Amino acid sequence: MAVISGETQLVRNILLSHPDVDFNVLVKGATVLSLSLYKRHFDIFGLLMRHSEKSRKLKLNICSKDHLNRIEPPIITACRMHFLEGVVALVNAGADLDAVDNNGHTALWVASRQQMPDLVEYLISNGASVNKTDRFNYTPLLTALTYRVSSIITKTLILHGSNLEGPKVSIMAQQTPLFWAAKSKNIEIVRLILCAGLPTSEIKSVHRALLMDGELDTQILTLLNSEYQRPPLLRQICRRVVRNTVSESCKGKDFIKHINALPLPVIMKQYLTLR
Repeated sequence: MAVISGETQLVRNILLSHPDVDFNVLVKGATVLSLSLYKRHFDIFGLLMRHSEKSRKLKLNICSKDHLNRIEPPIITACRMHFLEGVVALVNAGADLDAVDNNGHTALWVASRQQMPDLVEYLISNGASVNKTDRFNYTPLLTALTYRVSSIITKTLILHGSNLEGPKVSIMAQQTPLFWAAKSKNIEIVRLILCAGLPTSEIKSVHRALLMDGELDTQILTLLNSEYQRPPLLRQICRRVVRNTVSESCKGKDFIKHINALPLPVIMKQYLTLR
């Protein structure tokens, strides 16, 4: 009740007088940590996090249910609220960056979908996976492109090794990042995806799907047509294979760090990281 009503001093007194109380118990489907976020009592959230540093008993990844029946861990709640300080506090305390809600969404998915470039950058730099898929097999990148979010976010996800070949369970061209980048007429992202590398067959498939979908952006269609009709250079094939292999082996985490750890000349690492 003290958390719900926002009585900061009362919460502080409880923490001091009952340091061993179990704060992980669900009350109406939510922990006190999640309740402090739902009610936007960020000062109480801070108290609980500082208490957690000392006691090490607060479980940071327990999913709670809010009034809209969203079932999610605190890091996703903080991210959805664009509460950067809260996300940082949770990450520093050891919260799982890839914890998911009841739809399989991660904090990075939420930050990408809600156009929060600062959180996208922060989560990736701290080890969040760019390849974690939700229950519909969508990565943060594919979701960002279907909702036509900022190019800054989609570019960041691509540069950090996001899967470019669409869900493995689907063979539809309409379920690929290239299709959605082309459909939204974002030629900058189309070029970046082509630079990172795709099989010629997939480029051709996307080109055909765009024509069938009635998309007539001449510049993009011409670019795709020239790409699949011209055999890729050996170095381009190597870049695609190496990027895909590294991304899969590191599960989409710390991609650039893993590329830079390869025993290769600097100029080759720059080529692999699209610099």
